[in-house]
Amino acid sequence: MPAFTTVMAHPDRGLPSLGQISQNARCRRPSKNGFWLLPDGRYVPMSCGRRDCPGCSTAKSVENALVVGLDALEFSAPDLGLTLTTANRYTSSADFRNAIALVFRRLRRHYGSELAYLALIEFTTGLGERSGGFRRIHAHCLIKNLPIQLHSEALQLVGATWKKATGATRIELEVLRSPAAAVGYMVRHHEKLDQRPPADWSGMTFRPSKNYFGAPLPVMRTHVRAKMRNESIKRRVYADLADLAEGGMPDELLSELALPAMKKAREERAIPVKIVEGRFFHLGTGEQVADPRDKAFGLVAGSSPAHGAV
Repeated sequence: MPAFTTVMAHPDRGLPSLGQISQNARCRRPSKNGFWLLPDGRYVPMSCGRRDCPGCSTAKSVENALVVGLDALEFSAPDLGLTLTTANRYTSSADFRNAIALVFRRLRRHYGSELAYLALIEFTTGLGERSGGFRRIHAHCLIKNLPIQLHSEALQLVGATWKKATGATRIELEVLRSPAAAVGYMVRHHEKLDQRPPADWSGMTFRPSKNYFGAPLPVMRTHVRAKMRNESIKRRVYADLADLAEGGMPDELLSELALPAMKKAREERAIPVKIVEGRFFHLGTGEQVADPRDKAFGLVAGSSPAHGAV
């Protein structure tokens, strides 16, 4: 079997500036014509949702981390964090995705089809001494249903497959022992502001296998967004994310985000509303709704609604 290098991930290495994340977690370019109607009757402007917007990108990163932690707490936690790198700066996104798919096909063939994974795509900064100024694609993967006694054997299989597919010999392994550890892994490895994809790159950075999440992902996202509209919970989430070096987000806070019954989850949805010729319309039904600048919604007529992300 080909030789390859295994680097054990250090829990304190590569922590992002979460103080900076907390300050930027607000859209800088909210829509002037589109709003979300919240279940409590409030309106907030639609965020731009662009990857190059620090606020939207950060809010999505935190949401992704919470969705992963909630899934780990309520359904099943990932056993392993695995980083897959590339050696060739010309590796295309398509070739990289195909290489990841090959790795997990081989793992499932050996250890069962119930093995699930979530691939998180990033790019290096291009600032390293040996980078030549080029940003290289890499992935951090969360893996479920791989017993700990098989990790060493599986790592040899991954290393051999990855080297054959990409030529890269460096992979990193981290054992995850709790739902909080899953959140910590994501924040340490996938929420680094300087490793987000280049502005001209298109593709999905959050790529779960079909069997990774225990509940429909849209339902989980809706629920997390509803919880994060509570300013008290939002402050605690950011405070705990910032304390990852002390041991990660406590399970008690993740428990507060617990999923409700499906009916309640539907009730938490925000409704998209657009302005047409100065009037507000429900995009779902087409019916006209009240002007969000009316004082009944806590806003002065003619003023801009307060910024917010849903």
